[in-house]
Amino acid sequence: MTAIHYERAGGFEPPRDHEVLDIDPPGAFTLWRSVGWTTHPATPVGRFSGLLDAAQNALLQDEAVAAERAGTVLIPIPPDSPIETIVVGQARAMMGAHADAGAAWGVLTAHLRLLLVALTQSPQAALALVLAPDGRAARLVHQGSNPLLIDLSALRIRAFLWDGRMPAREWVAQGDIIGLPDRLTVSGGMSFELPFNHGFDLTYRHRVTARVELAIYDGATRVPVSLCAP
Repeated sequence: MTAIHYERAGGFEPPRDHEVLDIDPPGAFTLWRSVGWTTHPATPVGRFSGLLDAAQNALLQDEAVAAERAGTVLIPIPPDSPIETIVVGQARAMMGAHADAGAAWGVLTAHLRLLLVALTQSPQAALALVLAPDGRAARLVHQGSNPLLIDLSALRIRAFLWDGRMPAREWVAQGDIIGLPDRLTVSGGMSFELPFNHGFDLTYRHRVTARVELAIYDGATRVPVSLCAP
């Protein structure tokens, strides 16, 4: 059995990816997500932790052993692509996000990418973006048992109007017009509404999505993050 380390970092569009997952041999995990919209579905951001069930951890350990036996793999990384790094024992793989490492590394990488979504069901100190079903309101919601310090000083809110699969309009709010405090500590499932008066003319064929950029604190470290809904 071996410890597994996965991270995705960098990328062109700010805030840059900073996703880190560590799983120890018995299956205890810690996960940090910064850019929730880089997976499908989009997820909350922040810190998550828990324990994999025995069957899932056994499968993951088998995949990790096979990847370590295959040895280190370095795949050319396209310019501006986030970089994925996986370390198992004495072996590692490095590649661009969404690349296929093939064979044993490909199987392990695909599993870890799925866990970036699945493990956010175990929040420790996290933040989710919730969009009203009619697309006319949005709010931030605390998740987990630990409080979370939010930095709203550079908050940016965007709404996108879609006509079928085509983007039709964009609305942006940021800076002083938002009127929220620079810092806010949230806990206990606290929720607060965001300014979201985009004024879109909604019909049966239209839908709205939202994206929010801000920063949250992981201990003393300020981490830029981005959320998307739905």
